[in-house]
Amino acid sequence: MIAVRDLVIFAGLMALVAATIASLYPAREGFSPPIHCGDCAYKLVGPYTVVQRDYYAALLLGEREVEKFAWAYHTSGAPFRVNETLACTPLYVWVIGGVAFVSCSPSEPKMGKRLW
Repeated sequence: MIAVRDLVIFAGLMALVAATIASLYPAREGFSPPIHCGDCAYKLVGPYTVVQRDYYAALLLGEREVEKFAWAYHTSGAPFRVNETLACTPLYVWVIGGVAFVSCSPSEPKMGKRLW
């Protein structure tokens, strides 16, 4: 016959095994980087910064580079200058063909030429 003591010991061992297995898969804490994509839109809240490097634009999370783009543009259509940065909360980023359009307001980027 199974005693209460045996059930308590079994439950304790199962809890220990469950805790050990759970510790093998640590959860990431803090801000998570955005998903890599070629055509998408982000609303980023946190210490994100977009900086234009010599040959590419980088999205930084603190000091860590989490995404690279071909170039960065303001939503007005003006390109970023080399070493120009933009940091605000929230930061809106539209990625179209690997090119980032960045703004501190949710207004969509202006692209293309007016033909008429």
